[in-house]
Amino acid sequence: MREAKLKKLEELLEAGLISKEEYEKKKKEIEEMPEQKVEEKKEEVEDTKLKSDRMLIIVVGLIVLVFIAIFGFVYFTQEQPETIDDLHELNLKGKLKPEQGYLYKDVYSFVKYDNLWYVQLMSPKGTRFYNIQFRYGPKEVEGIGIEGILDTELFNNASDYYVTFNPVGKDFSHVASTGQIRLCSLILRVAQANFFSSKTGKQPVLLLDDVLLELDSSKREKFIKELPSVEQAFYTFLPDEQFRKYCSADTLVYRVVGGEFQREKSL
Repeated sequence: MREAKLKKLEELLEAGLISKEEYEKKKKEIEEMPEQKVEEKKEEVEDTKLKSDRMLIIVVGLIVLVFIAIFGFVYFTQEQPETIDDLHELNLKGKLKPEQGYLYKDVYSFVKYDNLWYVQLMSPKGTRFYNIQFRYGPKEVEGIGIEGILDTELFNNASDYYVTFNPVGKDFSHVASTGQIRLCSLILRVAQANFFSSKTGKQPVLLLDDVLLELDSSKREKFIKELPSVEQAFYTFLPDEQFRKYCSADTLVYRVVGGEFQREKSL
């Protein structure tokens, strides 16, 4: 194409239709024309590539959004357990992870809720339905032997059902409440005081430093009644505690005021 234009330009020069200056000017324009088109072509290629990259980014973004939408739909539309019964229902459908729940021996549904394992049991006669909680699941204690027997008559008709633990076992602190641990400790101290009296013939001196705090009123009264005869007993209470019902006629009451002991004149 360029050669044809140059040949035509030479013919015009030979025919005297254009001057030498015009010839040189036109020749230069023709010679530079292909280079300009190449540059334009390069720019077009780069522009096309840029558009292609943008399109690829847009497509990838749309794919990501589609996956997010699908995941969100599945997550928000699937069954979300709110209660222990919901967990048991999902467990029976096989929709829980092993660490969330499983069927023990393909019969008993165990589910984990708030770091405790729960199992649902029906009484043998089908008259009662129980939700029982354990700190450990059956798979964690399979190697531990079972002792005792089940009183089926009591199991069928009792109004309450409790799972008990060995109070002197080393795992008692992991399953008992703060009040239960405190009560167990106090009972052992009472037994220790009685043992001391039986062996020495002397009455002990007791110091009970805010020991009744975690006990409810009925347990407090029972504990006070179980205390042995003593030489002296010192009790400490918080200012707002109702301690006067534990006082006797010869009880002395002191209050700490401004860092000093002040004796109350009368009860």
